[in-house]
Amino acid sequence: MKMYEQLYLLGMKHYYDNVNQAYLCMEQSLFLCDDAEDKPEIAKLRDELKSRPGFCVRPVSAVVVSYNDLEWMQVCLQSFRDTMPEGTWEMIAVDNQSSDGADEWLEKQPDVRLIRNPGNMGFSIGCNVGFSVADPGNDILLINNDAVLTPNALFFLRMALYESRDVGAVGAVSNYASEQNADEEELPWNSTLEETVSFSKKTNIPMSHPYEARSRLTGFAVLIARECCDQVAKAGYLLDPLFSPAYFEDDDLGIRIALAGYRQLLVHNALIYHKGGTPNQQIGAKSREKFVNKWGFDIWKYTGVMQEYEQAVKDFLAERGNKVSDDRLDGSLRVLEIDCGMGVNLAHLQYLYPDMTVIGIEREPIISAIASRLIRVLCGTPEEVLANVGSPDTEESYILKSHTFDLIFAWDACSRSQDPDAMRAALRGLLKPEGRLIEIE
Repeated sequence: MKMYEQLYLLGMKHYYDNVNQAYLCMEQSLFLCDDAEDKPEIAKLRDELKSRPGFCVRPVSAVVVSYNDLEWMQVCLQSFRDTMPEGTWEMIAVDNQSSDGADEWLEKQPDVRLIRNPGNMGFSIGCNVGFSVADPGNDILLINNDAVLTPNALFFLRMALYESRDVGAVGAVSNYASEQNADEEELPWNSTLEETVSFSKKTNIPMSHPYEARSRLTGFAVLIARECCDQVAKAGYLLDPLFSPAYFEDDDLGIRIALAGYRQLLVHNALIYHKGGTPNQQIGAKSREKFVNKWGFDIWKYTGVMQEYEQAVKDFLAERGNKVSDDRLDGSLRVLEIDCGMGVNLAHLQYLYPDMTVIGIEREPIISAIASRLIRVLCGTPEEVLANVGSPDTEESYILKSHTFDLIFAWDACSRSQDPDAMRAALRGLLKPEGRLIEIE
């Protein structure tokens, strides 16, 4: 079956449950369609969907900060032309005084709006300049000039953005993106553009569960809903210029998106090539310090996904004789994490095993608030939360019922508590008879 036929069928699946996703499917199906007889029917359905209640699909303003790298800027722009229907996007290139002729070339492109900055003002300020002139009715795609769309990548990003009204931003997987790499064995970080495009044929396809909740998204390619942009930009900027020239502006944006009440999704069926480069350690260290000073915590302690969680689930299932096929759970588990941080590990488990129920306990209010956009979380110290279990009319008693959990990740929470034995006893009281309490040995 051809891709346009798959997208047509996917659009029909969403015809009544999500008008915006149905429209996007018909729009992309029509763009890919190579059968003259099918085009009128697809176009008719697409146009009908525009008049349906709830329709709000917006075009995309792609904001690219250009600084040299003319060759990759050319490939980046061409990837939009090749993979997206005309009229669904605009490109705003903000040139930071390139010296390789990139600005002269961009000025000649009829589908690019070029803004020349008076000097190299850095990534954050450049993006803000582009955002300020974007069509106010458009969603915003921040994309590096050395990033290249593979076929259907931006389409699936847009599908994720319109999954529900509370999705504020979505990001792509890549060959080279911090915490967002695709399968590193099949697609190493130094893969070529050709290898990445070839790999995208296996990834950029309709999937049952392609979305993984995240607390922040890497800024090489992030698509942000217009309403979300308008909310976070009330601070006077989209990206905080504090982090100019580079680094941690995407982490800061992720925090502000979460605190504004929006969810962020990593989209596993949207693969975008990223050439990347060698990070500037000195500038990175300064920006990291700026982030800590602004928010009061080090985000690097909270955003990494630990493989130990996935392995613990697989080991537990294997011992029970459960069947695991294609990393998807045959059955369901209830999992609790003590000191869950921003919830990224539990969210990753829920992506891998959609039937799993995950619950976290987090003591820091701001971290708990961010985690609540990913998972169900109870705010308080483990001692405070567990003390309320069994009390009438408490959230803890409703969520943390005795003998209902299969796995509890406590790591060093018990050993750090004032009464480790009492903490262990309380947690074991939440486990099923065959359940397991996992601590650091």
